Amino acid sequence: MHTLIKYREYINCKPDNATTFSRSCYLYETFIFGVGERPQMQVWHSKMGPIYRIKMGVKPWIIIGDPYIANDILKVKGAITAGRPFHLYMSHYGALDERGLVFTYPDKRWKSCRAIAQGLLSPKAVADKVEMMQSEAAKITELILKGTKESGYVDVFKSMQLATLNIIMQTCFGIRAKSLDDPLAHTMFDLIDTSIKLSAPDQDMQTFLPALSGLLRLFTSSENTMRDFVYKKRNPEFWRLIQEARENDSDCFVKNIYRLKEENGLEDDDILVFMVDMIEAATDTTAITLSWSFLILSHYPDVQLKVQNEIDTFITKHNRLPVYEERENFPFMLSVQKESMRYRAVIPMNLPHEVTKDFEYNGYLIPKGTAILASTYTLNLSEEFYDNPREFIPERYLYDKRPLSVSVNANSQTRDQFVFGWGRRICPGVHMSDVELFNFWVRILATARIEPPLLNGQPVYPDLNAYHDGGLTVGPSETKLRFVERHDRLI
Repeated sequence: MHTLIKYREYINCKPDNATTFSRSCYLYETFIFGVGERPQMQVWHSKMGPIYRIKMGVKPWIIIGDPYIANDILKVKGAITAGRPFHLYMSHYGALDERGLVFTYPDKRWKSCRAIAQGLLSPKAVADKVEMMQSEAAKITELILKGTKESGYVDVFKSMQLATLNIIMQTCFGIRAKSLDDPLAHTMFDLIDTSIKLSAPDQDMQTFLPALSGLLRLFTSSENTMRDFVYKKRNPEFWRLIQEARENDSDCFVKNIYRLKEENGLEDDDILVFMVDMIEAATDTTAITLSWSFLILSHYPDVQLKVQNEIDTFITKHNRLPVYEERENFPFMLSVQKESMRYRAVIPMNLPHEVTKDFEYNGYLIPKGTAILASTYTLNLSEEFYDNPREFIPERYLYDKRPLSVSVNANSQTRDQFVFGWGRRICPGVHMSDVELFNFWVRILATARIEPPLLNGQPVYPDLNAYHDGGLTVGPSETKLRFVERHDRLI
């Protein structure tokens, strides 16, 4: 059993200590992303082992970089480790005082919302949305082929963001954006991007360093920004969407959740935050996952060809594209998809949990109120768990055809995907995400070759080590790609 190691250097806060403030901000900034090739958290894991404790301000944090320990603490002990630490935006302003699904305390109201989400995102419910997903995959394929012909390249992230936005907007509200120039797309992208940035840890230094709250307000106006964003921009737009959805003829989440409102003891604000959580969780994470995957594939034309051969073999036999239930026909494609998600994870750190009751682990007391972070970055690069983890190995998952919903709920010996959370906080939309990814992969790769942009006729391969800090997410900073129509396409 691994030893719980106490990090030997703490941040001790003193009132009006500008050095402490500066140092704390630097810690937050470098903790996940680092200043060199490796994030600070990974440096500490290499020095001190798979689990260690640090104290940021007034709160102890435990950082886990081992899948077995994460399973023990966040899944086996899930009944007392499913809390959330307070965050000024995610808990108060964004969640309208701890409502919704994502960053609320696991109380009765949260359990009701989660049960509703699990029902609305169940395999049966998702099956009813497959035709719409296939349509969106076809539309975005046409858009990126056309964009490449007209401009020489497309912004793969913006294109995938439009496609994933349209799927969840139709699911929740029964509407879609017609193009990247559609005002609806601009508005929703702005709301999502701003919310994710405000959710970052460094936007709430006051909570962790209360002794410096007066000084912090001289350095940042985060709280005013949060308040204005939620009450002047986000809420009015979502109330408009909710009202219009209730009045239109489409069957959608809004209507379903209002039918369940009274029996679950929900208020209007609960429903608003529920919808915000659904839109935010289902748009950028899937879009960034697809973007990383396609950027990786642009470096590996031989891998693309093998995936395309699998798809073409199916089309030749059945004279149509496959559906998700036929995924076992694509062992190599599924392996490449999972390896891409491991190789470049969209979330380097899972959302933090908080201990709701004292417990002992491996002889060490973990007190109530301790925050716990599972480091996806470290888990994905574990040399004990993976062979050559820093290499992209397309065949790594070749013999694992399990759906993502099975993989993420597996025991510590066989779980192989870590971006969807842990224990009682596992993302309820994992199956929907899996079906979306499948449909985008088969449609796009059946139709196009994915190539790097050209400069003076020469390919310029995107830097897979260059990232964009989205707050809670990490996307590629270089997002230009060419999608060239296959001359041998079968559909």
